[in-house]
Amino acid sequence: MPTIAHYEMQNYPKSRWVRGHFFGTRKVVCAWADRVTLAVELGTEPDWAWPYPDGPSDCLAQEIKIEPYPLNRMQSGGGSPGILSAYEDALLTIEYQTLEGVVYQGTIVEEQLDPMVEMLTVNWLDLVWNDPASRDSLREGEEPQIPHYWLVYSRRYRGLSAIPSDVYDWVRYINSNTVATFILGRTFPPRTLLYVPPTVRMTWGIASTQKWDITYKFIYRPETWWKFWHNRGVHGGQPGHGAFDPIYTKNPGGKQFTPYPQRVF
Repeated sequence: MPTIAHYEMQNYPKSRWVRGHFFGTRKVVCAWADRVTLAVELGTEPDWAWPYPDGPSDCLAQEIKIEPYPLNRMQSGGGSPGILSAYEDALLTIEYQTLEGVVYQGTIVEEQLDPMVEMLTVNWLDLVWNDPASRDSLREGEEPQIPHYWLVYSRRYRGLSAIPSDVYDWVRYINSNTVATFILGRTFPPRTLLYVPPTVRMTWGIASTQKWDITYKFIYRPETWWKFWHNRGVHGGQPGHGAFDPIYTKNPGGKQFTPYPQRVF
């Protein structure tokens, strides 16, 4: 419950459902001097949620408009030359909307999966055109390519007060742990996520506080990032179709080639 005294305007709140999303509008009145403090309280956890039972719990304040109330009731001296306008009361219009994410430790988190495709070349030395009897062997440059589909997993944190150090420190690392999504119902096994450079954008919060929207991006490779495309590899019992295989150094007792370091995400 906000600490600033206020009351709800008559004929409010108003709400509506649109294609699976809930929208709500409130109009509240408070002292003019308290308008910003009340706006901050209504726009941040825990008071940013729609307070009425007709809406879902993940419907949060998304927009707050402040104006004088009534429009012509100014404080003494307000509106005089060289003096900023001042009023007795303020009217706050708060617009609510359901999230496309979840709230985690006071921060709105959104997730998405995007497709990614890479064309991989298969071994052409043992392939012929039409049928084996033709002996019309493929030549260099005629080798077929097959699409290999991956996913880009993005996790966006909205309205952070500072940029975490891991935003930059994680680049080129892969996950040593199993990573679970917040929303999408997926888990990613160890060494299947490669962290790539993020998107960092500055925004402004209520009362002109500097905030940051940060999107962490991971490329998902189910074969793991310690295996590499081997166009002469055996896949599904079919030689020459190619496969993802580990690589080792040539020296006796060679070690596996692991160019991506691991860490907990």
